[in-house]
Amino acid sequence: MILEVSAIKQDGTVVFKEEKEYKNIGLSRKGESVAAAWLISSYSAEKSTAFKPLEVKKETFKVSMAGDSGTEVEVFAKIYSFHGLPTEFEKPIKNELVLQISRKLKL
Repeated sequence: MILEVSAIKQDGTVVFKEEKEYKNIGLSRKGESVAAAWLISSYSAEKSTAFKPLEVKKETFKVSMAGDSGTEVEVFAKIYSFHGLPTEFEKPIKNELVLQISRKLKL
């Protein structure tokens, strides 16, 4: 799963854009990939991006917006499904948009 957060001015200028990838594979304390990550990710939570079933995560992105006071921006949060595995017939790996929300803010 990929979380993409962006802030865009009314004129289309992208002020901020960042992505964070979450995997269904966790990392052991030794940094090795392990399956069934939700069972063991608590052993190395600082290294793992795996979700436990029904877990909710809160993310914070810090952005410097100096000189943009009073500007209106639209903040987008998009979630993409991404398995990261090669597809059949050598098709390229594709992100599929699952959810998109936005909110207009005045800086």
